[in-house]
Formats: sequence, structure tokens, C-alpha cells
Amino acid sequence: MSVKKQKSPGSRRNKSLFSKPQLYLQCSVIIRQESSQYSSWCPELDIASCGSTIEETRQNLHDAISSYLQTYAELGELSQLLKERGLKLVKAEEPPSPIFLSGTRIDVPFSANSKDISLVSA
Repeated sequence: MSVKKQKSPGSRRNKSLFSKPQLYLQCSVIIRQESSQYSSWCPELDIASCGSTIEETRQNLHDAISSYLQTYAELGELSQLLKERGLKLVKAEEPPSPIFLSGTRIDVPFSANSKDISLVSA
């Protein structure tokens, strides 16, 4: 009589969790200081958040994006969202593509009598 060796429940692995490579979405994150707070924005998904520190702001935006994507995944519409936004998933071993950000000031033409433009004092 042979005895089948049983694996403990903790040693069982769901193959579907480990057979697919981990995929990521690369997004731009823009963080600006506004008074004593920081605001963050992901232009690809048009999602924004804020926080007291740069790291807190980045984490809050990450959480907001994750929740947003999770909701679309649960609705079965994540692929459609990514396609509409022109986004693609990348594998972990793919290096992120570089993102360049620059700030500049642009002259705004207006007459000295114009009352429709309010100036922001620094």
C-alpha cells in the first residue's frame, strides 16, 4: 500500500499567479509645490492628488491611479481604457523610457487697458 504525500496548504501555489509575467504601466508624474502643500498629476490618465510632502504626494497619486485601474479591471474595461489613452503595459525587465520635463515662461500679449487678465503676485 502506497501513501500519497500531501502538501501542506501553505505550500500550494496557484500557477496562474506565477505563470504570467508582471506587467507595469509607465506614467508621467508632475509634482508642484502650492503654498505649504504639494499637488501631483498624471497627464496620461488625468488623475491628480496632493500631500504635505513630495513623497506623500507621490504615494497618494500612486494609490489613486491603482484604485482607478483596479476599478476598470473589475469592470472588464482596462484594455479599452489603455487603448483609448494610447498606453501600453511593459514587462519588469524593460527599462522605462525617458521623460523630459521643462518649465518656461511665455510672454502673453495684452494691452495695458485690458481688464480681463488678473496678475498673480509672487
